[in-house]
Amino acid sequence: MYRAGTALLLGLGLILVEAYIVMVIKDYSAVRLGTIGQFLTVWVINSLLAFAILTDIKQWLSKRDNTDLQHEL
Repeated sequence: MYRAGTALLLGLGLILVEAYIVMVIKDYSAVRLGTIGQFLTVWVINSLLAFAILTDIKQWLSKRDNTDLQHEL
């Protein structure tokens, strides 16, 4: 549950970072994100990417904790 909420916030943050990068590269003063549907599509894609990364980190941490316990035994 926390992972999904965090992924939604990170997805929104990624949109802001992507828009800033486009503004700097193309020397724009503003970026038009299109319609609500296009904005939501980009947000969902970014959120899924963030969710996948967070899931990978969670699995890596749990695997690392398990190997630490095995070394102690």
